[in-house]
Amino acid sequence: MKRSFSEFLIFDARKALSFLVPILVVGLSGCSDTKTTLDPENIAKLARSGSVKIEGSTQGSGFIEGISCAGGISRSPFSKPYCNIEYKVITAAHVVQDLRSDDELSVITFDGAAHGVTSVEINSSGLDIARLTFNIEVPKYSSLNILNSSKVSRGSVESPLQVGETLYVSGFPLATTAVPNRSLRFTDGKLIAVLDEKVVGGYQVLYSNSTLPGMSGSPVFNSSGQVVAMHGRGEVEATLTSQTGIAVKTGQNQGIPLFLQDSAGQYTNIYSKSTIGSANAPIGKRIRSFAKDGGVEQPKQPLNSSIEPLTSDIPTDKQLGDLVQAWLNATAKALAGQTNAVPYAVSKEISTVARDRLLQRVQAERAADAALGYTKIIKSSVTSVEVVSRTPRRIAVKVEVVYSDQTLDRSGTTIDQTPAGALTVTYVLGRDGKQWKLHEYISDF
Repeated sequence: MKRSFSEFLIFDARKALSFLVPILVVGLSGCSDTKTTLDPENIAKLARSGSVKIEGSTQGSGFIEGISCAGGISRSPFSKPYCNIEYKVITAAHVVQDLRSDDELSVITFDGAAHGVTSVEINSSGLDIARLTFNIEVPKYSSLNILNSSKVSRGSVESPLQVGETLYVSGFPLATTAVPNRSLRFTDGKLIAVLDEKVVGGYQVLYSNSTLPGMSGSPVFNSSGQVVAMHGRGEVEATLTSQTGIAVKTGQNQGIPLFLQDSAGQYTNIYSKSTIGSANAPIGKRIRSFAKDGGVEQPKQPLNSSIEPLTSDIPTDKQLGDLVQAWLNATAKALAGQTNAVPYAVSKEISTVARDRLLQRVQAERAADAALGYTKIIKSSVTSVEVVSRTPRRIAVKVEVVYSDQTLDRSGTTIDQTPAGALTVTYVLGRDGKQWKLHEYISDF
């Protein structure tokens, strides 16, 4: 019986790694002239083990490109005693290009572990590609087999891809009110074209796979399990986009072919951070419950209480919980649909507790709902707060939230709903000047 792709994603991590080893041996020893076709199930396992989630001050997807000893040490990273292991991850440059020196960024691997990013480099030859690095003490992850320029004929664009062949994209869409977790999405589609002419950012591969925001940086696989491109863009229908003011996709997506000769060109460092004494170090469990005993309480409607900036040098658990609750209340009001755009007063409330990028994310969601005639009724209540890391300029808190939502069409008919239930979300707060603001939120893996 044929299984669905969603079933392919449920697998034992150890089996995935054992499957990965022979594939990597082939990839490291060179590119064979004989193309081996893998079952979609095996490609999904391969994708799961090498795809990563990017979280923190920005969000996106990526994949493990390589592993080595840090500092340019020429030895195997798998030999004992282990060196300082350095992993390289590929993602889209537009995901990370606006990072600031005090921002925090993590790579989440398939086992749910969060690894602090130590450096970010942007491609200098005009390709929308970036490389991230993270360090660990023991090698635990394997890199994907990338079909790069060293494995195909050099020249302008001599594509090893054939129009109509099956491609697979593996990445992590952004959380939404309907799907509050960033779960791995593995989709199949067909290659539409490999463009001969240069395209801004290098997006010369077109394919029909379904993708969503947050999947920029995802690997694009061929049927041999090789990464042939990096996903990063959805083609937009210009006329409808201009008429509605909302980006309307054509259903075609674009990636950067990694077999171009200049894909491995020069990179410029834009971000460096030491892992010593970083915000990734746990400070111990500190929980304060905001719920009454006796089962899960029902989420509450957003309140209309005023929102004050949080400026304390060492915020208490209650202050942190209040800031998260203020964000939830303001977001619910923004998506309630009283107007097509988010009202100025509500936007101001969101700006008091969150960075502008998060406000823009809420505004975009409301604009998309308005175009369809949808409104949302969202109820959410913070029930507990656990501080998991703290530095003078960054705090990460794990928050339990009781949440429910209801989506209505123009006639007031319910077309979708999420019943009340408990969610666990990690909120990352940063200090912008003297004020603490929400920088990002990360749902459980």
